[in-house]
Amino acid sequence: MKTKKIIAIILSCFVMCGLAACSKSDGKPEDSKSETSAEAEEKESEITPADSSAVAETDSEEIEATNYELETPSDMPDAYKDVLDEIRTVMETGEVPGEDDVYPTRLCGLFEICQSSDKEYLDSHIGYALVDLDEDGTDELIIGCLADEDRADPDSPIGRAGYQILDIYTLDGDNAELVIDAWGRNSWFITNDNKLVNWGSGGAAFVEFKVYDISEGIQNMTDEYFLYSDYDFETDVISLYEVIGDGDPAVVCTGEDFDYFDDKVAEYLNNPRPIQFILVNGK
Repeated sequence: MKTKKIIAIILSCFVMCGLAACSKSDGKPEDSKSETSAEAEEKESEITPADSSAVAETDSEEIEATNYELETPSDMPDAYKDVLDEIRTVMETGEVPGEDDVYPTRLCGLFEICQSSDKEYLDSHIGYALVDLDEDGTDELIIGCLADEDRADPDSPIGRAGYQILDIYTLDGDNAELVIDAWGRNSWFITNDNKLVNWGSGGAAFVEFKVYDISEGIQNMTDEYFLYSDYDFETDVISLYEVIGDGDPAVVCTGEDFDYFDDKVAEYLNNPRPIQFILVNGK
């Protein structure tokens, strides 16, 4: 009997030791998980979405696919902040403030995009950037639309992210002046040597391609090159005209063969300057 009690006591000790070991073993993963979460939170706080320097190092393709929740730079001129507020209003309501007409006289390109796109598309495609285009020491505010492969030809500049310009504002004293405004058949681009390029159409027989020199300031840009088509209703012939600088128009070809036009567009836009847009409504 005494021997049985001793054996029972020994067995009880083994059971207690086993329970203690299990308890200690179960605690380790919990402690490890807690430490990992804390480390992850600390790392996440080191790189926040509001870090504008991180955006500056991001290429156009990444910007196209990512929403950034960025605060408006604190040193941005108040006039530009007001412009961004207005842009957000247009994106939210689909209307341009102060415009009573069905089709507005300004912010036309943005207005058209708002009419054909939902909020999710607008939030992921409409962006802004501050760039000193004319190198006069003052940044211009650029409003742009990141390209959409489903809506554009990927072989054209319009089909590549970070190139298409909707609007450009510059400062005139304390006020923001709208100097460039695109629309559905009228797109703007910037070349790598800081020239503004306009590619537009007024219809099937009327196309134009214009290059502007902004070295004297974006408010004083001058015509550098102009290529456009005109249609003669009497002869039913389309002619392509070329103007160099302030010279006179000269016919470069007639008929429907517009290879010359395409070649000139490719010459100026084979390597357009990409803009690192920050999404206006990043999230």
